[in-house]
Amino acid sequence: MRKLALTLLALPLVLACSLIAQAPPTLAPSDQAAIRTIINAQIETWNRHDMKAYTADMADDVQWVNVVGMVWRGKAEVYQAHETYHQTIFRTRNLSPLSMLEIRAVTPDVAIVTASGEADGFTTTSGRAMPPSTSMLTYVLVRRGGRRWIVEGHNTTVDPRATNPIKH
Repeated sequence: MRKLALTLLALPLVLACSLIAQAPPTLAPSDQAAIRTIINAQIETWNRHDMKAYTADMADDVQWVNVVGMVWRGKAEVYQAHETYHQTIFRTRNLSPLSMLEIRAVTPDVAIVTASGEADGFTTTSGRAMPPSTSMLTYVLVRRGGRRWIVEGHNTTVDPRATNPIKH
């Protein structure tokens, strides 16, 4: 009886440990391909300065944090902000193909993408010339209604002078 009681007490712990030790979720190759297509379309539509197409894969409730920390909530705001900048300071700014794109599954329906690529320089509204730069982007994509949508985006300019204590 004592053995049975100890076994019953230990069972939840064993189950919890087995759940923790499970491998992280993975995405089917078709899901990975769909995500890569969406992210690469971001570059292509940016370079065409077609912000309707740029926001086409964004969910209505998308949130975007731009390179200087502005937060735009909802597809309409993300579109309007990008459209405004592409008619002014970014009208000739293009992006190079991505040099890095990593996809990490959180669940089969949620993925985080980290991507990096080069961007042309531009001139600010105050007339300051900004040099070409490297961008590090983070996207969160979710599956809704049978397809993937960007629900979060964050753009950071890489500071080449910064020293990373972690070497990859």
